[in-house]
Amino acid sequence: TSFNVMQYLGVAFIRDFQEAYPNIMPIIIEYPDGTALQSLNEEDVEIALIPGPIDISIFSIEYLFSSHYCLVIHKSHPLAAKKSVSYHDLHELPLAIRGREFSLYGEHQNVFTQHGIAPNSMIETSSYHLIHRMAAANMCVAASLDYVACDDPQPDTIIVPLEDDDLVKTIYCAK
Repeated sequence: TSFNVMQYLGVAFIRDFQEAYPNIMPIIIEYPDGTALQSLNEEDVEIALIPGPIDISIFSIEYLFSSHYCLVIHKSHPLAAKKSVSYHDLHELPLAIRGREFSLYGEHQNVFTQHGIAPNSMIETSSYHLIHRMAAANMCVAASLDYVACDDPQPDTIIVPLEDDDLVKTIYCAK
């Protein structure tokens, strides 16, 4: 499964699965997005909970959930006063983002390129925890997902949506 998917689905998902299929013991391993897809491609796993797009000519998929990208910003940062942030607002700002192994990185790079934006990626990491803490220390703006940011509130930060509400990460169950 891709990192942070189980954080969204929670313990209830695992419990419900075990109740529905008492003779099956699920083994859940979190991977970066690309590694999870590769494990499914190589048939190392039977089912993967991964972000789209997914080639439906190869895999059978079922929609699970979608999450919007957002920004975690220190309350004193000038962007904190905005109701939403445009990509142009991010030009040359220090930004903390998920690393290259994650779909969020590719999505951001594509959008930035399309809009002619060049933020300064201060750190690329697998840890939303670290990204959010860096925003809380007012070191940068943190790129996050709404459910992850809401699940990890920081006292000195706010969550601000992107002006482009179409940037969504959709998770599917693929087999």
